[in-house]
Amino acid sequence: MKNWTSKTTLGLIWVLLLGGFTSGAFALQEKKQKQKKQKPTIYEATMVGIRGAVGARSIPVTIRITGHTSDDEVKEYLALISEGGDRGYSGPLRKRLEKVKGLGRIAPSGFLGTDLAVVREKDTDHGRLVTLVTARNLTFGELYASSRSTDYPFSFVQLLVDEEGKGQGTVILAARAKFTEDGHLDIESYGIQPFQLFNVRRRH
Repeated sequence: MKNWTSKTTLGLIWVLLLGGFTSGAFALQEKKQKQKKQKPTIYEATMVGIRGAVGARSIPVTIRITGHTSDDEVKEYLALISEGGDRGYSGPLRKRLEKVKGLGRIAPSGFLGTDLAVVREKDTDHGRLVTLVTARNLTFGELYASSRSTDYPFSFVQLLVDEEGKGQGTVILAARAKFTEDGHLDIESYGIQPFQLFNVRRRH
């Protein structure tokens, strides 16, 4: 089995997850959110199969963002990865992210979808980078058979959009995260991921 693996330094992960908000700005935002519920940001996109059995297939997808993950929460999650990032479905990070509510949902057309467990945004030289993580919905078959795919209990989505909210994105449907012996954070997919997001557009 081939793995699409992205190995990056912990510093880069901090840029992706912690970037975009200074601590003070984020604290102010969280205070405002407590005073007034955040207005949802809605993205629509087309998830397109680009290889294998799903090649040329497309599915409309809606992403509804109603909150963001704080700096302190990200630090907590990284600590949990360090404690048991290689334990997959039974690991501490999966159990923690299953409890997260109120950040929004991602849903293919015709499906209920999955709660967003991590939502981070930052401005880059190429546009606004939106990073999303879910504790993915595992199938009964996976759990019953104790499939190796249960070791990959998360989904990762990244959108890169311009000022008008238009752009494209990347989807890793089944992934896991763990630290390597040399201190790098390894984001590893289960097999070759066959989907990309095209025609991303912000509705609100």
